[in-house]
Amino acid sequence: DLTLNGLTYFDFTSLEGLPNLLRVYAPDNFLTHLESDLFFNFPYLYYLFIPNNRLHALPDHLCNGTQLKMLDVSGNLIRKINRLQFTACNYLKTMYVLLLISLYNCKL
Repeated sequence: DLTLNGLTYFDFTSLEGLPNLLRVYAPDNFLTHLESDLFFNFPYLYYLFIPNNRLHALPDHLCNGTQLKMLDVSGNLIRKINRLQFTACNYLKTMYVLLLISLYNCKL
């Protein structure tokens, strides 16, 4: 549990010895960025809980190398989501994202 640890950057090199990591629980920190290949070495990761941080975007290919089933990034500063971020999310069943997107004057 990494709640309220003041984290600004998530360095997974310290967790490389945990290939069977199932959950990452890091809410209420100051994370602003996640690397694209951050979770690649964690094939059993199924739960990523990082709400209430300062993330502006999700990395492309977020699920590569994982079995991510639940993702909570609510309460972050995310304004846009694109398809590349979820191309490998074959197992994703639940996702919580708090977004405020204005579609005013858009021609969809």
